[in-house]
Amino acid sequence: MLRIEPGIHPWMIPIQWLCLKIRCFAPNADENQPLRKKLRLTLLTAMLLMGAVAGRSADEQTFNRGAIGIQVLLWNPTSLETNTGALLKPVAGSDYAPGLFIVSPSWNGIALRLQAFRWSLSDPQRQGLDDQITLHHFALEVKQQIISTSPISPYVIFGGTKVYSRCEENNKAAASNVSTNGIDVGTGIDALLLPHLSIAVEYLYLYVKFDEVIAATDDFSGSSFILRLAYTF
Repeated sequence: MLRIEPGIHPWMIPIQWLCLKIRCFAPNADENQPLRKKLRLTLLTAMLLMGAVAGRSADEQTFNRGAIGIQVLLWNPTSLETNTGALLKPVAGSDYAPGLFIVSPSWNGIALRLQAFRWSLSDPQRQGLDDQITLHHFALEVKQQIISTSPISPYVIFGGTKVYSRCEENNKAAASNVSTNGIDVGTGIDALLLPHLSIAVEYLYLYVKFDEVIAATDDFSGSSFILRLAYTF
């Protein structure tokens, strides 16, 4: 009967079973003893190597560690959307937004994330739009990793945001700079490239509404798509 030793990795069970069969059914003749010893040594070496690989992959592929990195974000406020059907094209007058983020080590798959990015809009043809507006977006979020010990790990995220606006007219800051609070919620996928390097793609819905009209609207709520590159530690 096969007795599984405590701590044996599931990948080792077939090799353990094969060792038992060789010990039980191999002939006892002296001329076969060297062959049996070689087989046992080979199988034992395979068990040790597989255990080492399994342990290494579990350690290197985990997303329980902290991370810091850079990101590029595409934000399309619904009220400013002019490219209907062009999902990954910025709204007229805007561009892709650069940013930074940091993620804490997780506990039971839950981590905190701080992120910041800068988004600008400049389109003189829009009625009521200043020469240029810039939104500085800061967020504190909770990240729930669905699978934290796999090289590809989906997650969900939600949190609160603080958004500061800066309006410029003729390259001079206007006096109507305002701020507001918001929320965001989304989902994404982390992928480990190297032991300390990962990328992520993420969809995030941002709810951002000001108390006054900025750039012909007070509502900047809309979808965003984010690409991230992170160093894990």
